Amino acid sequence: MPGETLLPFAQNPFCKTLGVKARAGEWELALQWLLNAEGLGLASVEVFNAALSACAKARAWPAALALLASELALAADAVTYSTAVSACERGGSWPWCLRLLAEMRSLRHRPDVSAHQSAAWCSGRAGRWRAAVEGLGEARSHADVGLWSATVWACEAARAAPPPMPAALADVKRKEASVLDFVKRRSEPGDLDSVLRAIERFAGECSWLKVAGGPKAKLLSGCLRPGDRILEFGAYVGYSALTMVRHLRRLGGGGRVVSCEVDAGNARVARATIAWAGAAGEAEVRVGRAADWLSLRERLGQAELLVLDHRGTVYHEDLAAAEPLLACGARVLADNVLLPGAPLFLCWVEERHDVAIHDVPEFMRPDLDDWIVVSAPRRSASAAAGSSAARRDVRRDFRRLSAEVDAISWRSMREPVDWRAFQERLAPALRRWREECGL
Repeated sequence: MPGETLLPFAQNPFCKTLGVKARAGEWELALQWLLNAEGLGLASVEVFNAALSACAKARAWPAALALLASELALAADAVTYSTAVSACERGGSWPWCLRLLAEMRSLRHRPDVSAHQSAAWCSGRAGRWRAAVEGLGEARSHADVGLWSATVWACEAARAAPPPMPAALADVKRKEASVLDFVKRRSEPGDLDSVLRAIERFAGECSWLKVAGGPKAKLLSGCLRPGDRILEFGAYVGYSALTMVRHLRRLGGGGRVVSCEVDAGNARVARATIAWAGAAGEAEVRVGRAADWLSLRERLGQAELLVLDHRGTVYHEDLAAAEPLLACGARVLADNVLLPGAPLFLCWVEERHDVAIHDVPEFMRPDLDDWIVVSAPRRSASAAAGSSAARRDVRRDFRRLSAEVDAISWRSMREPVDWRAFQERLAPALRRWREECGL
């Protein structure tokens, strides 16, 4: 990249603006700001990487590749390549993702954990599980749960034995692992009801858990029909899967739950909890993101009920990809639509499905409101409805809200956050939308 950084990173006005554009995924505006910075002599590798990050956030991998090949990328560093690798992985271009990783190594840029993780997800789609395991070994001293989870997915997708949890991660005391210890002390093996009660006691006595308990569990059970095949995205510790198994038994037995969980550590806990409850034959937990398993649709089979309980900001994308799997008369149930929130999902599903929004309190948090959305695909969705200027404005505003949802969700994994204050800021826009739609 020609020119020098005329201002320190923190003082460069383009860095802050591009950071905002990157978080919102507004890649076209980010590229324009990059060109403006270049014209004023304020371009730097940090500014360039921020623009590239916007492309990654928006999954605009062709734009990311074009930017990497441009004259502006003359000072590309390891962060540049890691971001480009991420853009290709997020956009589903696994061949380019793996090619960039190889190029990164040839330029003696050491791949960081993020690059290895992106490559592991792509290796799973490419059927190259050994490459994912090698990447985990290369980054073992710095491996995190995300990289290990991606590697486990690559192995499970290929029906290969996954690697054990790295020692550095095994030493980390996680709340979810404590749930399993608590369940085994406070419940009887094979007694599903006592296992569910133990999980609820843990949430009340030890540390709160974001599970679909209380009124949410009743609503979830009420959506089930005898013999339902259920596909769930977001297993967490297995509570909702066990709730559904219990109700399927009450309906006469039959049916099955397949639950996909992105976090391999949580999946281990969920599998062990389900086995302890004596439900391993009725509920299966798979490691991996919804989008990755949906790329292998034949491995999932048809479903009468789809449960969305993972990352609200991608509900709409995963529902769109899952629709070919939905049996005739299938239903969709989405949790956490108001908290943390799933703004873009609301836009998407209102245009294409018959929708009912249920007001429910958060489990053991009566001070927090939430919505569960239950919907069913319409036989013919209105194409014109999605093209109005008003709807485009709503989607643009909701994209910004989604960026806020992602930001606080990621932050909550590292530190306590004020969910009530966040809801007071986010909820009014979603409630106005609901009123305007008559829902």
